[in-house]
Amino acid sequence: MEQTTLMNNDEMEYRVGRNEDPFDLVIDKWERIRRFLGSAFSRDDYVLALHAVHVAIPFCREYGSQGNCHKCPIHGLCREEGPAGESLWEGLYRLFQAYAWGGDLLPREPILMYTGRFLEALTEAKNTAGASH
Repeated sequence: MEQTTLMNNDEMEYRVGRNEDPFDLVIDKWERIRRFLGSAFSRDDYVLALHAVHVAIPFCREYGSQGNCHKCPIHGLCREEGPAGESLWEGLYRLFQAYAWGGDLLPREPILMYTGRFLEALTEAKNTAGASH
């Protein structure tokens, strides 16, 4: 398997400490996860990806830890329900859990597609937040 480095908590802490743009950090985290998924095969690979999903992002640290999720610029991705009755984040997380259990028994395309949709939504949120400043 091609090795793509997934972001871990130490790297996130370091980059937050350098005051990197929170949107750039979140997008980088998810782009790396998506690249990793492109060559993931085994259950162990998907478990590693699920661990990378758990790396806390700056928005959750800033807004969630204060009970102010409603003020977060990506709140809609995490909380607003879509046609399936769950948020984009909830659906993505549920999918990662399924792949951590099923691994190579599941086709790669659904998780790649959903991760791509999430990245597009993050980019759109970044552009919207930038336009409002």
